[in-house]
This record gives sequence, structure tokens and C-alpha cells, in this order.
Amino acid sequence: MTIPPLIQAASEGNNSELRLLLSEGEVDVVVRDNGGFTDLQSAAIYNNLDAVQILLAAGASVDAHNFSRYTALHAAAWKGYVEVVKELLAAGASTDIRTKERHTPLDRALERNQTEVVEILRDPAKWRAKK
Repeated sequence: MTIPPLIQAASEGNNSELRLLLSEGEVDVVVRDNGGFTDLQSAAIYNNLDAVQILLAAGASVDAHNFSRYTALHAAAWKGYVEVVKELLAAGASTDIRTKERHTPLDRALERNQTEVVEILRDPAKWRAKK
């Protein structure tokens, strides 16, 4: 399976390569791998806050989802990545999108006992106002 360069750079934390690819101007900001995961989801899954910020600044869709309807916020909430969750909320990520299994990002955080993320997701407006 070939991993698209933008996803590979986002997931590996190769932010200089990520910037280079985006600067070339021929790259779609919402790239998907064979599983339907986007570049933003890959950055969130690997807790790469810088890549999340770079992709959002380049116009990545904060609520883009994979085939199971998981967004970057679902991934960050499940993993407990507090700063990534805050960044996604500040960019306007929806807390209401449900996966095919009907899980919200809050549900995913509760499943994994991610207490700090749970508190953030219970009052997302507080974090949206930060930016």
C-alpha cells in the first residue's frame, strides 16, 4: 500500500516536508489513504500538533472524516491528546459528528477514560473562543 506523501509527512512529524509539499501548490489539502484517513487525521493520531496547525492553516477541512465517519477530533479525543483537541476545537471542529457506530468525540474520550479531554469536550465553546 502506498502512503500519500502528505499523510506520510503528517504522521511521521516531518513538518519541513509537509510545508514543502503544501508550498508546491499542486497538493490537495485533504488527502486520503486507502483506509480513508485524511492527512489531518494522521497528524492528530500521531499527536503532531505542528502538523495539525500547518494543515489547518493551509485549508484542511477540520471535520473531514474517513469511511467510518471518524474525524481528527475523534482520533485526538480517543488518544487523549489535549493540545490537539484544543487546536481542533479552536478551528471549529464539530463535537456532534457521529461515527458509523454512533460515537461522538466525547464518547470516544469517555471510553478511554481521557478525563482532561472529557472536561474540554463538555464545554467546547470555552476552547473555540481561545483563537
